[in-house]
Amino acid sequence: MLDTRDFTFAFVLHVFAVLVLLVANQWRSEHVKVPERVVQVKMVSLAELQSMIPKSKPVSKAKPHVNKPKVLPKLKPKPLVKPKPTLKPKAKPKKKAVVEEELDYDPFAPMESAPKKRKKKKTNTATTLNTMLEAQLTDTEMNHYIAGMQQAVEQQWKVPTEMLGKLNDPLVELKLLPTGQVSSVRILESSGSKQLDSTLLQAIYAAAPFDIPSQQYGLFKTNLIRFHPL
Repeated sequence: MLDTRDFTFAFVLHVFAVLVLLVANQWRSEHVKVPERVVQVKMVSLAELQSMIPKSKPVSKAKPHVNKPKVLPKLKPKPLVKPKPTLKPKAKPKKKAVVEEELDYDPFAPMESAPKKRKKKKTNTATTLNTMLEAQLTDTEMNHYIAGMQQAVEQQWKVPTEMLGKLNDPLVELKLLPTGQVSSVRILESSGSKQLDSTLLQAIYAAAPFDIPSQQYGLFKTNLIRFHPL
């Protein structure tokens, strides 16, 4: 059996052998002779040196390019042609309108140099009478008729008690016919409830025809009335 001494001896022997090989290799490399290099120097003459230099091509001087101006052909001026004056057609003289007035012809009446004057048309007395009647209506009388229309509508307008005091007083544009019937109705300011606005319109049509003076119809054709829910 091998023990530890044999292993150590073998290890030391291998290390020694490796060292011997390294020393022998280094000694060999130091004693190997390196062959000397011989450098030969050759003299070159001046003619050979000039022949070895490449000859450069002569540079040709380029002439500057000058753009010659083009000569344009002269244009002959065209003769001016004067426009011929256009002759306007002569306006034909307007014939004077001859107004023939029908005169009352009386063979026994003496001839007069001047024609008789026409009588002026009579003005429409009905229109002037209506304007005079409308002017005679006082403000208190107009307010009386408007208040009558207002009361007639408010009596037909049914508003729930729980909504009283919570609504606005609507403003209505009411147009009437000469008979007192309703021509058109338009709500200018709402009460705040669409349902109550529609019931107000129904009450207006139910309260018609309204009592208005026929001779003063022009004053009540268009009315602005504010209604109050009762």
